[in-house]
Amino acid sequence: MSDRYSRHELLSEIGTAGQDKLNAASVAIVGCGGLGNIAAAYLAGAGVGSIILIDDDTPDISNVHRQIFYTGAESKRKAEVLCEKLKSLNPEVKYITHAARLDKSNIAQFLEDADLVLECTDDQVCKYLVNDFCAIENIPLVYGAIYKFEGYVSVFKNQTDKDVHLRDIFPQPDLKIPTCSEVGVLGTVAGFIGLLQANEALKYILQIGENLVGQLLTYDMLSNRQMNLKIKKAWTQDMEDLFDSTAYTPQDCLVVPEKTIAELMDNRDNYQLVSVMIKEQHQAIDEDTLYIDPNDLDGLKKIAKQKETIVYCRSGRVSRSMISKIISEHPSAKIYNLVDGLKGYQKFKALS
Repeated sequence: MSDRYSRHELLSEIGTAGQDKLNAASVAIVGCGGLGNIAAAYLAGAGVGSIILIDDDTPDISNVHRQIFYTGAESKRKAEVLCEKLKSLNPEVKYITHAARLDKSNIAQFLEDADLVLECTDDQVCKYLVNDFCAIENIPLVYGAIYKFEGYVSVFKNQTDKDVHLRDIFPQPDLKIPTCSEVGVLGTVAGFIGLLQANEALKYILQIGENLVGQLLTYDMLSNRQMNLKIKKAWTQDMEDLFDSTAYTPQDCLVVPEKTIAELMDNRDNYQLVSVMIKEQHQAIDEDTLYIDPNDLDGLKKIAKQKETIVYCRSGRVSRSMISKIISEHPSAKIYNLVDGLKGYQKFKALS
């Protein structure tokens, strides 16, 4: 009996044979943020033989309250940083990193060796890309999502056309749903849901207990209330035809028009400048700067209809996301993202 996995092997439901199943499994984790951090750590600790980490983003200080393996000061991609942390946790596991954004052109390559996939991103479009690909390729998928104080988990078996998947719950992505960076999230929600995803993955590999196949678990951290909703088969469209005809363009990859600090300053009277930072972090660039809550997308739309508008947040991510939602509905809108946001302005002022 291996000391590392001895507490697993003592369980009659697992034993040596079950641990061998874990050691032979290959699991892909799409998204190494709040959900992926926790799920990856527990899967590595459990001795899952091969873990594939996929994420092109870099750690940010605003995320470390839930992405506990990062400090926010790293220059490497999340997938690379998390890989280093996991190696110290369990060097016996094989780690494969893809420090790139998952998209339609690379998903087959990145997931080709996966026996099971965990979808851990907060990107609506990515969730549907992974869902559709896994349904076509018959790869089991553990779905996880969080919103403010709530979390959602399900397991999509994807072995037959009768098995339910994400589109049976929500037929199309709702691009109006704000991300964690826009609306906020309780850090423990991410940890809790990531842990549940890891738990469902282990049960599925070991074939023990009752998985959330055909069910959507919802959990409210404020009230400690949970519900198991039964998912009915509702999707009838051919998935391969849908996959072939869909671009799966991430929302923040839409062509968002931008203006530099210099362009803003050279033509300041031509633009309405709007801050969409969190209220407590808001800093006006000048006395004519307006403030809009990052949840108030309709308010930003109204301003943009009146005058050409430049929008900024702390680093440019939240403002970019809000603008992308507006131009996805109104492509001709005269609204621009301020390059590098408030950070860029502060750097510009320091050099001028």
